[in-house]
Amino acid sequence: MRDLLDQEPRLQLLYFPPACPDLNPQEHVWGQARDAVGHNHSMTDFGRLCRTFSRFLNQTLFDIEFLAKYAPVILYEV
Repeated sequence: MRDLLDQEPRLQLLYFPPACPDLNPQEHVWGQARDAVGHNHSMTDFGRLCRTFSRFLNQTLFDIEFLAKYAPVILYEV
């Protein structure tokens, strides 16, 4: 991983504190997917649930407000 980061100066690691799901952008994605696909839905076919979940992840543009709030300016401004 270090070699890749050294070769690509545009990539930067962001370190998040452990056990802080509110500061982990991936947790926001899982939360939205859970609400849209799995929460309070009764899908009895696991394959269908997997396909629906995958479709949701591939077709959803997730709000990047998190980055604007927590990441350095260079990461989200064009």
